[in-house]
Amino acid sequence: MKCLKCDKEFEDGLSNCPFCGQEVENTEMEMPQLKKDDEEENTEVTKEIASLSPDEEDTESSELDKTVSISSLSDTKELKDLSLIDDINKQIDTINEEENKEDVEINEESKEENAKEENLSSKESFYKRRKVLFITGIVSLILAIIIISVLLLKKDNNDNDIVTDYLKEYETALQTYYDTEEIDDVIYVLESVKNDEAKVKKIQSKTRVIFDSWVLLYIDEEADSLDEYDEITDKYKKLLNGLHTYAIVKLDDNYITALTDYDYEELRKQIEDIYSDCIVFFDALSYYNEKDYDRAYYMFDVIDENNSYYERSKSYKNRILNNVIALLNNDINKITLGIDELTDEAKLQKYVSVEEVIISYNSVYSNLNLNDNKEYQELLNLYTSKVSEYTDLVSSNSEKENQQNEPNNDDTQQEDSGNQDDNNQEQIESPSDDTVVVPNNEVRIQ
Repeated sequence: MKCLKCDKEFEDGLSNCPFCGQEVENTEMEMPQLKKDDEEENTEVTKEIASLSPDEEDTESSELDKTVSISSLSDTKELKDLSLIDDINKQIDTINEEENKEDVEINEESKEENAKEENLSSKESFYKRRKVLFITGIVSLILAIIIISVLLLKKDNNDNDIVTDYLKEYETALQTYYDTEEIDDVIYVLESVKNDEAKVKKIQSKTRVIFDSWVLLYIDEEADSLDEYDEITDKYKKLLNGLHTYAIVKLDDNYITALTDYDYEELRKQIEDIYSDCIVFFDALSYYNEKDYDRAYYMFDVIDENNSYYERSKSYKNRILNNVIALLNNDINKITLGIDELTDEAKLQKYVSVEEVIISYNSVYSNLNLNDNKEYQELLNLYTSKVSEYTDLVSSNSEKENQQNEPNNDDTQQEDSGNQDDNNQEQIESPSDDTVVVPNNEVRIQ
């Protein structure tokens, strides 16, 4: 038998295809069974005829004819049935062929779809595999980087620990040298690293950095006089010379110093420049201590931005301005003490005096440029306005008094003129020996 779906042959008598499981119609098996049943019936009829006795043959001949006719009819009927069966079979075959074609087409379509699905699945699997490989590669790379970084970091930490150990020891040795001027520890550390060129360079670099910080300390040193500052300068010069001249070790035929020649020359020049700057500064400071503020201000003002004492000079200039303004306020307070109890005329005189003092300060401290100082200008404007105010007030009061006194002054003048005429007449009539009459009614005492 052949399966209509998968088109594969298999053993007869099965109701389902063993390959695809499709149910099989068993028409071919039933049709031969019908023929077999008819043959068995004909055979039985023939046997019955043969078994009849001679006596019965005559009686049965008529029946035989009937049987033959019946068999012929049955044969005719059988032929018709067979032709009908053939037609049915042909139709079934036609239907089966059409179904087979449809099944083939379906199979082909399913095969194409399966192929497409396989292609898609193969592409998807390829992309998935590539994605997995890509992610795996990235993760592996990251892990490798992390491992390498950890190893390098560990190595650097070990190296840093070693470097830190001898550098810390060297810093301690330099601090001891700064405090006590004992240089043995510095030489000991330098001796321990002299065979390692990289460590020697680190030691020399550390020496320069530390001494730069000492230079800043030197600038910040405070002294009351130039002699005291000379002693401080000598201390830093000795420290510098010791690191270049005495902190030295021998390696083969060469000598290694804690401070290179180049760094030594630079640091020596810095100390000399700072000292020359300080001479001007201390000259100005001496005038400041003597309270000669005008000259001190001038000396501090000479120090420019390139001078290491520039910032300190600016500080002292501000101090001088504050001190002068304080002196000015003190003088003003002395003049105006108890001014509220005075008359307007007296107040005016006090304010005039204050104005004169304020103006005189700008002349006495000419180097300070007090006109540019805010507090000075406020004081000057204040008392200038006071003078103007009380000048107008006194003038107004004077005019009022004059207006009130005008009638009294006229009567008094008339009485005085009458008395004067009487006296002149008496003197003319009887002049004394001690007087001489002169023109214009004037009397001269001899």
